[in-house]
Amino acid sequence: MAANKKTGKKKHAVGECPNPDKAYTLWGLINKLQDKDFAGFFLDLLKRAEANEPGAIECVDSYLAPTAQELQNLGIPASQVASMRKCTDSGLLVLVTAQQKATSRKK
Repeated sequence: MAANKKTGKKKHAVGECPNPDKAYTLWGLINKLQDKDFAGFFLDLLKRAEANEPGAIECVDSYLAPTAQELQNLGIPASQVASMRKCTDSGLLVLVTAQQKATSRKK
């Protein structure tokens, strides 16, 4: 890993599994998906997780940790917040953004 000269932080390759950094909140991940390369990686990862690929599920979980408040702000009842934090459910919340950004890089 190379260090970023401006910030001194280590620059990770797009798509490391598990995520070498702290998991993103829902809106943090949406912001990260503005990077088209990351969006392509994450879209593929979500598809594999939806197909029950264990490694992909674990990787999604390492990237996405929505807060209870974020999920409740989306209208998810408190009784369902715990289950919506699992990758196959919370991953669906960012699927559209990932698909839009990943497809726009091919144009």
